[in-house]
Amino acid sequence: GLLALTFAPMIARADSAEEERGRVACTQDAQVYCSKYFPNRDDVAHCLMRNSKRISKACRTALRHFK
Repeated sequence: GLLALTFAPMIARADSAEEERGRVACTQDAQVYCSKYFPNRDDVAHCLMRNSKRISKACRTALRHFK
């Protein structure tokens, strides 16, 4: 719940199918690699970016839309 809300604005510019894939992928990746940064959306996003070689391709794609 909370995690889905965290990533919704991050990928708001993506089309709906891509958005959903990115939200699911980033949620899973964030739980694995960045859970210590919850609930801070910016810190989680930056953590995911720092771990870009580890996270899923779908999440990397979604992060391109993060501002």
